[in-house]
Amino acid sequence: EPIITVDDVIRHIQHTRTGLLAEISPCSQYGTTIATDLADSLRGKPRYVRTALARNRLAVQSFETDDARTFHTAQPDIPIGILDADRPTDTELTELSQWADQINPQHTV
Repeated sequence: EPIITVDDVIRHIQHTRTGLLAEISPCSQYGTTIATDLADSLRGKPRYVRTALARNRLAVQSFETDDARTFHTAQPDIPIGILDADRPTDTELTELSQWADQINPQHTV
């Protein structure tokens, strides 16, 4: 069975109340550039992005800070979250607060 694409997902949800929380998991070991690929894909859907942002129904998150920063640089208007298994240090929080919208540590932290 074919893997559904971001375009397919957007086509299915764009006229519903369903939002999109995309996780750009660490994929560098596969030679992919998921952060820029997703940014490019969303850039091609300006109407969807505009509407989803106005309704707070679009965000991206990643365990990889570099991937999150890459995405944020390409799409600064789309909220970006950092997933972390540990509590970031105060220094890390200060740095991340310059560009990240959310810091999401593991629930047991």
